[in-house]
Amino acid sequence: MTAANYGWIIDQPGTVIVNGLINGNAAEGSTLTASVIDADGVSNQGVVFHWQQLTGVNWAEIFVGDSYLVGFDTTASASLRVNAIYNDGLGENESALSPTVSFQDVNGAGGVLISGTPAEGQTLTASVTDPDGVPATGVTYTWQALVASSWTTLQSGGSNQYVVPYDTHTGEPVRVLASYTDAQNHAESLTSAATNAVTDVNRPGDVLISGTVAEGQTLTASVSDPDGNPMGDVTYTWQALVGSSWTTLQSGSSNQYTLPYNAAGEQVRVLASYTDAQSHAESLTSAATSAVTDVSIVTLTTNSDVVTFATSAAHTVNGVIGTGATLSNGDSLTGAAGSDTLRISGNNSSFDLNSLAGFTGFEFVDLTGTGQRLVLKNGQNITVNGGNGTTVTLGIGIDTVTFSTGTNTVNAALGSGATLNTGDRLTGGSGIDTLNVSGSGTSPKHLVLDLGSGLTAFEQLTLTGSYVDLTLGSNQTLTLTEGSNDTATITGSGNTIALGPGTETVAFSNTTLTTAGNTVSLGSGIDTISFKSGTNMVQAVIGTGATVTASEKLTGGAGIDTLSLSGTGALDLNKLSTFVGFENAILAGTGESLTLKNGQDMSVSGGTGNIVTLGTGHDTLTFASGANVVNAVIGKGATLNSVDSLTGGSGVDQLVLSGTGSVDLNSLTKFAGFEEVDVTGSGQTLIARDNLNAAQILNLIIADKGTNAVTHGDTFVFDQTSFANYTLANFVWDSSGSVVHDTIQLSKSLLANTSETSSQWLNNS
Repeated sequence: MTAANYGWIIDQPGTVIVNGLINGNAAEGSTLTASVIDADGVSNQGVVFHWQQLTGVNWAEIFVGDSYLVGFDTTASASLRVNAIYNDGLGENESALSPTVSFQDVNGAGGVLISGTPAEGQTLTASVTDPDGVPATGVTYTWQALVASSWTTLQSGGSNQYVVPYDTHTGEPVRVLASYTDAQNHAESLTSAATNAVTDVNRPGDVLISGTVAEGQTLTASVSDPDGNPMGDVTYTWQALVGSSWTTLQSGSSNQYTLPYNAAGEQVRVLASYTDAQSHAESLTSAATSAVTDVSIVTLTTNSDVVTFATSAAHTVNGVIGTGATLSNGDSLTGAAGSDTLRISGNNSSFDLNSLAGFTGFEFVDLTGTGQRLVLKNGQNITVNGGNGTTVTLGIGIDTVTFSTGTNTVNAALGSGATLNTGDRLTGGSGIDTLNVSGSGTSPKHLVLDLGSGLTAFEQLTLTGSYVDLTLGSNQTLTLTEGSNDTATITGSGNTIALGPGTETVAFSNTTLTTAGNTVSLGSGIDTISFKSGTNMVQAVIGTGATVTASEKLTGGAGIDTLSLSGTGALDLNKLSTFVGFENAILAGTGESLTLKNGQDMSVSGGTGNIVTLGTGHDTLTFASGANVVNAVIGKGATLNSVDSLTGGSGVDQLVLSGTGSVDLNSLTKFAGFEEVDVTGSGQTLIARDNLNAAQILNLIIADKGTNAVTHGDTFVFDQTSFANYTLANFVWDSSGSVVHDTIQLSKSLLANTSETSSQWLNNS
């Protein structure tokens, strides 16, 4: 019996057909489709195809769907089948398997792509893809550029990156070759598509500043450019940060800039503009420097230097004159608010500060050489510290000059364009310093020069002009030489003035009686000296090299004024044009003969071996040593008066009396230390008594030295019991009627002690 005999329906199995096989195999890279044939039909619910792969001993599902793309990385030894799950037309669930097929190996072509921007300096990256699998290592990348229609290798190796160089392949496309063995062991050699032409890229250059950022130093700009330094000119613009703005200092082709001396505290930068070797226009800006350092000492060069200070610090500029000179007319020196000094070295050379291209703002000039000659800048107030053997010519400003040692000179002018002003301060040093003043006034209008507080420690002052009225202050010790019709008024004290050979007029006007203390040494010219007060002295020479003549005018003041005479010779004070107000005279030489001024009271220090002829005033004489003589007149025009005081010294001192009259030595204020009294006139009466001081006259020689020994008619009275050892010389005693004889009156007590020499005792009892 069969199922048909019974009317049964028998389920018929379906058949799965795999389409797309190549040579009955599932080739890698091919797309397979599956379909079902079932006699019972297939329901409209569709079929689900399960693609399975046999690897080893197990079937594994690898895909579900109507079609399947066979991968290139499929194992060649594996098998493939399809299991179709569906309902047939009878509603039966069906599961049908396709026949098993083998995989067929097929090489899947790989590909290589370049990513990145084809431009100079950019990095290109090669990426390889391969359906058979890309090896982790072992890919060789060969980078090439199309150079003049030929592909030229640029780089080859394991790197999948290439950095496009600058300035090499600009405008050329790039490609990469990739060679390797894929995961399916296929040898691959791939070539990428070429990139666009490499784009030119401007690499920015750089400009750097080198050098010390300090005043007076030179900064240097250096340009570097990866595209090639410029073949042509570079324009350098140097700028300083002034306040908050960059200010151009210098612009041009120079890559160097010398920092001026007014740049302290500022920052500096440089701009550089040029075209590089790749024809790129460049405009670069350097980094700013640190703040410029203030430099306190600057040494000039032999070039024309410009030095400008800006800060209030003290600055010094060193310059040389003469051999190896660095201070020249082309230099420009500008000081600032601080104390700025120009220090000049070099010997025996001259320089005029007015000749500099610029010289302002300097307060001090130091002269460090020997024999330097400097003319100060007009209109600028300068303090000069002088060296040795220096000559400084003042400017029209307020100048201060101070010397230290040596023989130095200051030249100055009065009148129009005067360089010597009341504000100037001139101080000499340990040597001989001279002030020469030129310029003249006129008779109706004198020039006025007041050095009352401006001149110290100068030894010589010379006025070369005329009609100049000079005023000096205190403590001057100098030689004053004046021109014609000049006058000098000294208002201070403690001055020692030696007058030059010209005609000098000096007046002392200090009003402090006790402190004036001025000394004037007369010159060989005609001098006029006038003191007002204080204790003052005039020094003069008589005889050879005489400085005192009949034309001198000497006027003392309210104080004690002294005339001191040196040399060997004679002077009659009565013959001076003016001699008044002097209280003292000093005979400092030997062999001097001084005739005192009549009517003037004087005290004379007689010195040694000198002759003093008394005047009609009240005179006081004091000798120290040697043989000295005092000449006096008695009787009419008497110069020996009771108020006179005569004191001899350690030598033999004589009092010589002339005239006709009587004198009592006891009446003098003082008469001591004299060894001889000579009577030279006729009819004189000499009373040698001393009731006040018996020891005043001892061992006295009384000599009658009249020119006619028989006609003297003099009377000598000796009536002092304490006198001893008189010597009577050359007396003629005769009572004959027609001859006038000397008369001697002696007390009886003197007879035993009196000796007589060379005398004629005639008709005496």
